Amino acid sequence: MYRIGIDLGGTKIAFGLVSEDGTLVKKTAVDTDRGATAEELTELMAKESLKLIDNCGIGRDEVKSIGIGCPG
Repeated sequence: MYRIGIDLGGTKIAFGLVSEDGTLVKKTAVDTDRGATAEELTELMAKESLKLIDNCGIGRDEVKSIGIGCPG
């Protein structure tokens, strides 16, 4: 099983895929569109999370949870 962590920041959104024992498998980031709506940011985070899973060659059903940290 794997988990995804997302850090929603003012300049970038960082993603990390970790294994069950907490080992970082892969990380990636995209720029934050400061003019995006909440719905657009949510869609972007979902799309990038799926891309991360697919790029690592694991099944989507192997991801047990996703956590999101954001300011505010």
